[in-house]
Amino acid sequence: MAQPRKNNTPEAPFSVDTTIRHAPLGALWPGLATGLEQADLRDWGALHQHAASYKPEPSTEAEVAQLRIFCALELGLYEEAVLALEAAPAGSIQDRGVRLWLEARLQERRIGPKPGFYAYERAYTVLRHLRRPPWLVLTLDGLGRTAYAQRDYATAAMYYQHALSIARQEGFRPWLQVLTHNVGVSLQHLGGLQEAERYLQESLSLAQEMGEEWAQALSLYHLARLYHERMRYYGLAIPYYECALILFARQGAQELYAQARSGLVRCQQALDALNVAAIVGLLSPEELEARYVRSLVEHFSHTPRPEAYGRSA
Repeated sequence: MAQPRKNNTPEAPFSVDTTIRHAPLGALWPGLATGLEQADLRDWGALHQHAASYKPEPSTEAEVAQLRIFCALELGLYEEAVLALEAAPAGSIQDRGVRLWLEARLQERRIGPKPGFYAYERAYTVLRHLRRPPWLVLTLDGLGRTAYAQRDYATAAMYYQHALSIARQEGFRPWLQVLTHNVGVSLQHLGGLQEAERYLQESLSLAQEMGEEWAQALSLYHLARLYHERMRYYGLAIPYYECALILFARQGAQELYAQARSGLVRCQQALDALNVAAIVGLLSPEELEARYVRSLVEHFSHTPRPEAYGRSA
């Protein structure tokens, strides 16, 4: 069995993903769009250096300061971010809204989800009135993420669905993938299993189209848990676990690899027990069909196959 290699791939916070990983920098800071065309959000260090190299004109001074703070926050350079926030120009109402978002991200990362949630609410009161959909999506995503971290799944689902509706209007596919995933994960906790399945399958399809292995791994893992723990479709859950394990191993996500491996073992044990119960007659044919046979038939067309993801985990 392949073991995950160590690298710097971040673990998914609280099992939900973040739109920050795919932020369209040119849309967030249109005055800097030309210089950000080739920016790689997978390398925050390089982007931080790129932002530090800017020599802003008066018209872009506020945007350059915001970009530098944004990068510092994602690198965990909180003292730098605090000093930069204190020195940042006040600018327009729009600039004040962005500043409130940056302060909210600082609260979330440095202190925790509860103060982060209230800070995102303050940012939302300003940004909701401005015609800047990318910043509004980032704010709603922050509200959903910090609500989820506090186990307020209904509130998280509400904000994620609001963000998703805006992302659909904008047609930005990376955010559609992240937000469909987050809605699906949230709905699992609320008992909306068919809806959760629909959103997670959409998220998986988008991740596959984009070639995003990390996003595919998360969607596969949550679908495996949905089929295993909530729907008890054990035979269906197993290939989802197997595919997630392959991708978690490649991404070096050791904690999630261990969780998926444990889930696969428990799922296989449950399927073995189900098969024994069927053999000795403890299950009626109708119950066996509902819990095993029908689930495989209904989902066969999109059941993942480990060979499609490389060697076996």
